[in-house]
Amino acid sequence: MKLQLIIAITGLSLSCLGHAAPKTPIKTPELIAFGQSVKSIKNKLKNACEHLKIQSIDPPEIPGTINTQTQLDCHGFEFAGKKRLAEFVFKDDALFLTWILIEADEIEMMEHNMKLTYGAAKYQNPTFSAFTQQRTALRKDVPELLFYSEEAAPQFEGWFQSAE
Repeated sequence: MKLQLIIAITGLSLSCLGHAAPKTPIKTPELIAFGQSVKSIKNKLKNACEHLKIQSIDPPEIPGTINTQTQLDCHGFEFAGKKRLAEFVFKDDALFLTWILIEADEIEMMEHNMKLTYGAAKYQNPTFSAFTQQRTALRKDVPELLFYSEEAAPQFEGWFQSAE
């Protein structure tokens, strides 16, 4: 009887371990407004960043950029319960994509929560899990989340497909 009780308790404890990751939906933050200008996003980020840095990327790295690529680095951006670095990247003065850096030990939990929110990833491999219907991805080689505009979708879809 004691052995059965120990086995039952151990089994219960082990089954609870599989559900240890917090179940928090991962959604595109409201401050990410694709297509809006650097000035507009900068004004929205005033109270969301401990420190805000603006930089010009020259030469531009985004294919098809005509004039400028600009990046706003928002240090202290609140996301998933922690203050993080969020990189808001603009193509020709329109928000094109945003990277939010995470810690390597958060990858599994973030992926779990993204699957809870979005369902199965369309593309998944050791480098990333891509949820293309929601235009978001979890990058695993460089721990970060990607949120991208509709305009950026073909570029990222091509990258995700080529890595499969």
